[in-house]
Amino acid sequence: MRRTTLPLLLLLLVVARALPVLALGDVFYYGEELPKSAATKAILDGLDVPYHHLNYMPHEGGGFVVIHLRMLWFALVGPSLLAVKLTALTTSLLILAAGYRVARHWFGDVAALIFGLLFVLAPRAVQCFSLLSTGTHFESVLFLVLVLHLGARAAFEERGHGAHLLLGLAVGFGTYFSYQTVAIAIPVAAAILWTRRRALLDPRLGSALAGVALGALPLWLTLAAGAGEAGQVRDVPLFASLADSAGRAAKDVVVPLRENLGGLGWLAFALHLGLIAYGGLAVVRDGARRSVYRLTLAYVLVFCVFFFFAGLSIGGGTTFLFFLRWSGVWLAGTLLVAAVLARMMAGEAPGVRWGARAALAFLLLLGVVETVRLTAGGRASLGTNVDLLLHTKGYEYQGYLDHLVHRMEGNLAERLAVLAEYDDDDEMVLPAVVAALIEGTRLKPADGVKLCRTLGDERAQNAMLGLGGLHYRRAKGDIGRAIALLNVADPDAPLHARAIGRFGTYGRPMVEYLEAELAVDAPPRWRAEYHRGLGYRVYRIFQLDPDGAEAFLSKQAPAVEAALRAGYEETRRAWRLD
Repeated sequence: MRRTTLPLLLLLLVVARALPVLALGDVFYYGEELPKSAATKAILDGLDVPYHHLNYMPHEGGGFVVIHLRMLWFALVGPSLLAVKLTALTTSLLILAAGYRVARHWFGDVAALIFGLLFVLAPRAVQCFSLLSTGTHFESVLFLVLVLHLGARAAFEERGHGAHLLLGLAVGFGTYFSYQTVAIAIPVAAAILWTRRRALLDPRLGSALAGVALGALPLWLTLAAGAGEAGQVRDVPLFASLADSAGRAAKDVVVPLRENLGGLGWLAFALHLGLIAYGGLAVVRDGARRSVYRLTLAYVLVFCVFFFFAGLSIGGGTTFLFFLRWSGVWLAGTLLVAAVLARMMAGEAPGVRWGARAALAFLLLLGVVETVRLTAGGRASLGTNVDLLLHTKGYEYQGYLDHLVHRMEGNLAERLAVLAEYDDDDEMVLPAVVAALIEGTRLKPADGVKLCRTLGDERAQNAMLGLGGLHYRRAKGDIGRAIALLNVADPDAPLHARAIGRFGTYGRPMVEYLEAELAVDAPPRWRAEYHRGLGYRVYRIFQLDPDGAEAFLSKQAPAVEAALRAGYEETRRAWRLD
């Protein structure tokens, strides 16, 4: 295998992933990506918040790692959407490089090449995950690959203390990064103990355990700092209820597969299973390869146990999260398929060789189609797209602050003062800070105004735009009633009307909600300000689609369009990097 093979595969990955990014395809704005960028900015801006509280979620060590990795790209290209995508691409390149070297070491050069091609031309879901820098399930497969490789070398090759220490570090830090690392650590530990069953006091095992303890140091520090949530996943303790976990997991598996695998998808799925089964029975026969093959299959089995019984599922058949959480299984399966196809291509029977080539061609063709579909689903205007990538802020405060405010000390005014120190435009940061602080409280709108005025009259104007949730809840979700309840004599009433428009329905900017919000019969005196607030939601919905925003705005009545456009342009300027 030429030395240029891996660099060429890495280059191919960059090109393949750049296409949907430059087209502004469907690889942006997954719920946690931009809020985690707000954590990066909190660190860079030096907010007076204890460092261990700045993580997006305490149990997401990987998220905290990626939050820091994003600092590098923020420094190089600015805190833009492009920096967020470059962060994701960095981790994807690392995963490809690590997987390639593992495949080459255990299964040969051809298997490594096949693995690399299948990684680049992956299914649509995997291509999307590889461009989302959330630091969760997809990025954690890097540690799956590392632990698998280092563990296999410790179990099946004579390696010294240094190799065992390195394995322990990978297991420990990988567990901090993602609890899914335990799913590969268990079969690796079993394999090592089995091969050393006559020498359980082997001092190299002590080196491995020392590495685990040292690698998991960030996790120990997080727990010691009082972030007890680090032992939970979405408020569900691990192994909380076996029956409940199994029920949720079953729904998570059945619904996404039934709804998202079409004819060719099911064919590819069946082809993967068939190749893996064939490899286990007839292809991978020699010692070390067979052992690594079985070790990889053992990981899949342990992962399934974790998924069904340890809280990895969330219930509801959520398609995106199902495929995301099974990223490690996909990568393990791809590694096995690459090993099988490589051995089949080296076989003596012409039919077997041609069958392997046909199977590989089919899988790669599907990947090409998915890349084209992702790219074609974007926009054709390259110049405008690049401008949006470079000059749209790559962070979002609301989703991050919703978590952070509950981990901060002090009363609402004290927390507001700290968060108001974000180095950003007041019209972008202050409404988000106030909205996060008042969520779940029983404050009255007048109390919210008093809170905003602790910043001074000048900054209070922007801060009050975050009070929409108070009005929405006071009116029990009736936006029209929320506006009607405004006090005519209150000089801040126009700001409140705009805040109600910004908050809208449940605070979520969605087209179907926006249509209903525009149909609200707001009192004439507040109507323009209410629509101006809705302009914020128009921008958030069409953030990367200015043509779509223009089409939506232009179909409105002139007075409505003018007010919406004013709010839209205000928000666009606030979200734009100078």
